[in-house]
Amino acid sequence: MDTTLTPRPQQPQRPRRPTLGSVLPRRFRQPQRTAPAARPPKGVRLRRPRDLPTCTRLMHRAFFEGQFPGVRRGAPRDWIDGPDVLAAYVAERDGEVVGHVAVTSIGVEGPAGLRWREITGHPTSDLAAVGQLFVRPRFRSQGIGRSLVEAAVADIRSRGMVPVLEVVTQTSSAPTWAYAHGWRLRATDRFPAPPAGLWVHRLEAAPAS
Repeated sequence: MDTTLTPRPQQPQRPRRPTLGSVLPRRFRQPQRTAPAARPPKGVRLRRPRDLPTCTRLMHRAFFEGQFPGVRRGAPRDWIDGPDVLAAYVAERDGEVVGHVAVTSIGVEGPAGLRWREITGHPTSDLAAVGQLFVRPRFRSQGIGRSLVEAAVADIRSRGMVPVLEVVTQTSSAPTWAYAHGWRLRATDRFPAPPAGLWVHRLEAAPAS
């Protein structure tokens, strides 16, 4: 008599449906928000589409004053509202837009992206930059720029990303205000484009306490 047990036939498993995140390479996946964005400081709010004309005029003024040495933008509106902009904030006083800052992604390719990865130890997909910061002249030295930077940093942290900052100057010394506001210098390099004699300082925000 044959006493061999005949195994029960197994039911075929249904294949799992792939998600978009599972088929995209890591560097193209959207960073996950780990917490809701912090409330912006008083007088600072998210930029609205109707703010763009005013912000463009303010940025023209900043270029004219030399606040962005080494940068020449033929289409300023595209610069402050381009595809690399993840979010943007404005400062208001009495209903008037007086300042602007943007949160931008770091390019995966190119020398800048490679340099950021080298000096921070993070892939560029983990980094976001504070940029396009300018304040109307008669409202400067009132803490508006600092409030805008705080809003941008809080936004970046809420995305689970690391805040970084580039500052271009005419000297090899990093701006002292950066240290006072919790930024850590990671590298100082010669600016890679004309005009000659410029330096780019790359800074990383200190970990949140």
